[in-house]
Amino acid sequence: MTVKKMVKLFCFNVLFLTMIGCGQDFSVGGASLQGTGNGLPPPPGLGNANDSNSDDVFKQDQYTLRLSGAATDLCGLVVREIQFLDLYQKTDLRKDASYDLKVDKDKGTPIEIKLSFLNNYSDKVILEYPDCNVPLDFYNTETKDQLFPEMQCSIIKKVELMPDEERIFQLKYKLFEPVKGVWQLNNQVKITIPSEPEEECGELQLPLELIENKNFS
Repeated sequence: MTVKKMVKLFCFNVLFLTMIGCGQDFSVGGASLQGTGNGLPPPPGLGNANDSNSDDVFKQDQYTLRLSGAATDLCGLVVREIQFLDLYQKTDLRKDASYDLKVDKDKGTPIEIKLSFLNNYSDKVILEYPDCNVPLDFYNTETKDQLFPEMQCSIIKKVELMPDEERIFQLKYKLFEPVKGVWQLNNQVKITIPSEPEEECGELQLPLELIENKNFS
């Protein structure tokens, strides 16, 4: 990949802060995403905020949220990238960052993740991905439990990416308890270049950690 292409990549990442090409936002449990909602009940810990107004004063605890900078690699000449958005600036987060938070436990801690694919080939490529959710998985790295999505998607979508075209997905998600986890590209995602062998690409992972500060009072 040439320097010109890398410069173009970073320009795209700055310009494409909003979702493109996949329709409207939907909600799935504690997540708001681009694409088709799966209509399933939320898994434990991922449900919507408690709407009860019986107690106007919520218990609040101090947390530290640690987010990692962008995870980027090449699948052939297709640039794959997962990154968080800065919690306050809502800009691409390219360096590790920590935030001290006082969180309403009923509402949870919001995060926002962006997944993108940029075609640097001189020909079109075929991007294949599950179409029920943003094609990312979230795991608790200590328990190995998969937290998002609740179920594997059986609806597979194929789209063409023309030269220099970028496909972007954006996901809003809430953490409801301390967790050490990792977001990774769904294993159903495939990239195909017509008349060439299918690319065998490795895992792409982006960790995070929500820590409860035990000494906070």
